Amino acid sequence: RIICTNCNKKRHLYCGLCLKLTLPIHIKEKIMVKLPLNFDIIYDPHENVKKSTAIHSVLLSQSANIIKYPNDNLKYSSKDTVLLYPTSDAKYLDDFNILEFNNIKKIIVIESTWHYANKIAKIDQLKHLKKIQIRDKETTYWRSQQYGKTYLSTLEAIYYTAQEYFSAQKKFQDKAKSLDGVEAKSLDLKVEGERRSLDLKEVERRSLDLKEGERRSLD
Repeated sequence: RIICTNCNKKRHLYCGLCLKLTLPIHIKEKIMVKLPLNFDIIYDPHENVKKSTAIHSVLLSQSANIIKYPNDNLKYSSKDTVLLYPTSDAKYLDDFNILEFNNIKKIIVIESTWHYANKIAKIDQLKHLKKIQIRDKETTYWRSQQYGKTYLSTLEAIYYTAQEYFSAQKKFQDKAKSLDGVEAKSLDLKVEGERRSLDLKEVERRSLDLKEGERRSLD
């Protein structure tokens, strides 16, 4: 165990209260992860901090941030922020159009028991946000729960969301390249058509010149 430099208490690997790793700097640098988006984790105080994987998310990435609930200062725009919550109207990331997808800069995740999660998702600061979901995955988290294997821990949910974001991003990029290829081919055909049109005009001009020469010869 190592002393947490913030609270001066001995901790193993990290301090869950201070949200600080107690590892040497050279190890911290190796394990830090860069996520494709920012994640705000709304943390419900009913959730046991010792069972929370949201803590690990923040410790391992500067792109993740914990916000304790309730918090009256929460302000999110539906233009660039979505809520990860599996409702009937929730979309997969690759269901968005490319403009909507590119506008997404932040994903909100709720760290709570399922009993309180629905209540938090309906608060005024979150209820106007579009909902997203991830495709079914089986949890590998060692703590048991009563809902089934497709109910993920917060850390797993963030991981799979990031994974699906990268997949959706590649899908849109491939589609853009494909459209560029079609446009390029269309342009080539247009240029070729214009060239042939010019060639026909040249043939027509020469034919008229020849006829004019024959007429003058007869005169």
